[in-house]
Amino acid sequence: MLLNKLLAISIEKAPLVKNMYDATNTPVKPIFDTTKWVGMDKAENFFNATDKIINWISHPVLIMNGLAGVSFYVAAAIGITGLIFYIVGFKKGMKFTVGSVLGYSLIQILNYGVSLL
Repeated sequence: MLLNKLLAISIEKAPLVKNMYDATNTPVKPIFDTTKWVGMDKAENFFNATDKIINWISHPVLIMNGLAGVSFYVAAAIGITGLIFYIVGFKKGMKFTVGSVLGYSLIQILNYGVSLL
């Protein structure tokens, strides 16, 4: 009986949180003002950069999309350079041209496959 009364009292007096975004008990002024600490701006920049790196590593779709976006310009530059070398007389220049077209096609195919995931 005593246990029931204690449980009833503790349940009745427990604060009710309406939703998880209810921040009415959050202090307006922070307990620790870290803006005045020496080196905190460098630490913040470090952790922001680390967060970006981890985001890129953990989401390979972002890497593939970035690679596919740049691949056209790289393939075009290598292809045109190879074509110029072939015209000048270097026979291996045509291999660079064909290789850049095949490489660009492979990257675009992989990008399409990754985007389906």
